[in-house]
Amino acid sequence: MAYANLSLPKLGYNAVLCKLYRNGNDSVGLHADAEPEMGPVIASISLGAERLFRLKGPDGTVAFAERLSHGSLFIMAGKTQKNFRHELLTSASHFGRDGMLRFGKLLIRKVPRERGVLTRDNTCVA
Repeated sequence: MAYANLSLPKLGYNAVLCKLYRNGNDSVGLHADAEPEMGPVIASISLGAERLFRLKGPDGTVAFAERLSHGSLFIMAGKTQKNFRHELLTSASHFGRDGMLRFGKLLIRKVPRERGVLTRDNTCVA
C-alpha cells in the first residue's frame, strides 16, 4: 500500500472514477469530494500532461500547490475534505489529453424496503 507509513486507515478501494481532460482548457473548479459514501481516504493518480493542483482553506488562501506530473499519486484523508477545497487548473502549455483516476472505498448502506415498491426481481413488497 502506497501510504502504509502515513498512519492512515488501511482500507482497500472498491471504486474508481476516471476523469478525462480533452486539452489544457478543461479543468475542475474548486470543490470538495465530501460525499460520505466515498469513505475517509481518496487516492488520485494523475495521467498524461502535468497539471497544477491546489488546496484552498476556508478563507480562500492557497494551503498547498503542486504540479502533478504523469504517474503522481495524491492522497487526501482525515479532515482534508472537510477543511479544504481543491481544484485542477487549466494549462496553456499543453494541448493533448490527460486525465486522473480517483480511487475510493464506497460505503454500501442498506436501504429499507418501502411497501408497494418493486424489488430487483420485480416482486412487490406489500
